[in-house]
Amino acid sequence: MKLYDITKNMQAIEQMMADGVDPEQLKDALGDIEEAFQAKGEHILYLMQNMASNVEALKTEETRLAKRRKTTENQMTGIKEYLIQNMMEAGISKLDNGVIKASITKPRPMLLIIDDDRIPTFYKNVTVSSAIDKKQLLADLKSGEAIGGCEIGFSKTGLSIK
Repeated sequence: MKLYDITKNMQAIEQMMADGVDPEQLKDALGDIEEAFQAKGEHILYLMQNMASNVEALKTEETRLAKRRKTTENQMTGIKEYLIQNMMEAGISKLDNGVIKASITKPRPMLLIIDDDRIPTFYKNVTVSSAIDKKQLLADLKSGEAIGGCEIGFSKTGLSIK
């Protein structure tokens, strides 16, 4: 039996009890349904625990792969710089084997900021930002203050697993 079927059966029994059916008559059925629900709930908790372990293993693998990617990128950069240096020293500006082509390019101008304070204000964009102090706002609302533009809401129902 599926968990939602057990839940529907529990609700049906509760409705029968509300309608005045003899509690002794429903006692055994209610006990069986509660045991089935308990067993299904425990299986779901074990499944969630296994999934959490898988998530942790995946996070570890992501970290390992990110380190490996960064190492490979650094190696590639080093090899590229090595090739550029040797091409320049040998006076070779192009390589072409019919499949892969490479050529030395001229350096392009780029901006280097040495001291921000010495740059004229004409070249500076001033931005203003604000942030809402959500913790203080919630605390004030909880204490009974009426503040426009917000209200107290509730998060989703949670599940504490220990």
